[in-house]
Amino acid sequence: MPTTRVFAERRCQQDLGEIRHNNENSSIIFVEPIGDDYLNLEAAITGPISTPYENEIFCINIKLSEEYP
Repeated sequence: MPTTRVFAERRCQQDLGEIRHNNENSSIIFVEPIGDDYLNLEAAITGPISTPYENEIFCINIKLSEEYP
């Protein structure tokens, strides 16, 4: 029987696929797992338009728990 981690990683893979598919008008530049660990992600986003952060790029690390989502 798959572990809770396996279920969380599968769900994250599914969610990342949706993000990639629906990313045309998004502020997300990319979001990818670090290595093969789908519970440890890195991402880059752009600052919101009409704010002091417009045209800036922010790199972030995202750690998901084994209870994700």
